Amino acid sequence: EQVEIKGSEVIKNWKKQNNRIWSVSIPNEFFGDYNPYKVLISGDWFKPKGRNHHTGEVYLNGVALYEEDSMESLLERKLSWYCEVDKNETHLWANFGESDPNKETIEINVRQSCFYPDEPGRNFITVSGFTMRHAASQWAPPT
Repeated sequence: EQVEIKGSEVIKNWKKQNNRIWSVSIPNEFFGDYNPYKVLISGDWFKPKGRNHHTGEVYLNGVALYEEDSMESLLERKLSWYCEVDKNETHLWANFGESDPNKETIEINVRQSCFYPDEPGRNFITVSGFTMRHAASQWAPPT
């Protein structure tokens, strides 16, 4: 069989806000010590172009949606998402196009990594036969 190690979790119970937008609110405790919807992508090489980019992501049947920078933008682009995090909850809104998220597989990033060594300083680790995806890590800078 195909074995996958994912940094994501399936999220159900999306609520329809209007003809295009669905929402879900998740308690911040669900994420543990790392909430990828609070953490912004950063680095000396990264150019945010005047907007926020989170390490989190929303997936529709395994395909990543586009992160928007406002609710208004979300209305204009199918297959996109937007988030806000308050003291208690992480709020996600998404435009799934013609898809009903309660009938499809919707996943969100939860973990910073899929696989991580138990000690720093290891020279190499070989892993084979697994597919790893949906980690919410920072991008590695080319510098």
